[in-house]
Order: sequence, then C-alpha cells, then structure tokens
Amino acid sequence: MRWPQSASEQDSSLYSPYGEVYGGTGSSQTSFGFTGEPTDANGLVHLICPQRLNQ
Repeated sequence: MRWPQSASEQDSSLYSPYGEVYGGTGSSQTSFGFTGEPTDANGLVHLICPQRLNQ
C-alpha cells in the first residue's frame, strides 16, 4: 500500500515502558493511547475485553 504524497504525520507520542507519555509532537486526534485502548480525560485506560471465539 502506498500513502499519498500529501499525507503527513498529525501526532506522535513517546512512552515509557509503563505507558507514561514523556514527549511527542502535535495534539492527539484520538482517545486511544499506549495500549490502543480508549483513555479518558483523567488518564484512565478503559480496557475492552475481546469476545471469546469459541463459545
């Protein structure tokens, strides 16, 4: 897959091994953070339980 030449980075974040943000550029465009899960305004991560495949 090729990205259009007009595509550009909107936001980047640097994380410590335990998920604390310690740098980056831009402002976040989404509520998803270190784990790929939604994070609220208080910094709490809301973990989503995946559906069981073999029910």
